[in-house]
Amino acid sequence: MAAFLCGGLNRQIEHHLFPKVCHIHYPAISTIVKDTALEFGLPYLENESFSLALLSHFRLLQKLGRPQVSASPVPVPLPSLARTNSTPKRVLSS
Repeated sequence: MAAFLCGGLNRQIEHHLFPKVCHIHYPAISTIVKDTALEFGLPYLENESFSLALLSHFRLLQKLGRPQVSASPVPVPLPSLARTNSTPKRVLSS
C-alpha cells in the first residue's frame, strides 16, 4: 500500500541509487541493497508498515520543530571586511 501511495518513494535508498528504475522493482532491489549495507556495516533503516512510517515522520517533524537549546553560544570569527590601501609587493626572481 505504501509503495502505491508514495510511488516508490518509501524506498528512498533504492530511489536515489537507481532513479531511472521503475518503482515496482524496488522491493527486489531493496533485498540486495540491504544485504550489501549489512555486509559493509552500514545502517539500513526501514519502517515495517505505512502507519509506522507516518508515525516516524511525525516524530521527526516534532523533533525538528523544537527550538534548539545550546549550553553556550560559540562565537564565529568573521573575516575582516576592512580594505588596506597598500598594494602587495612583487617579488622578482633573478
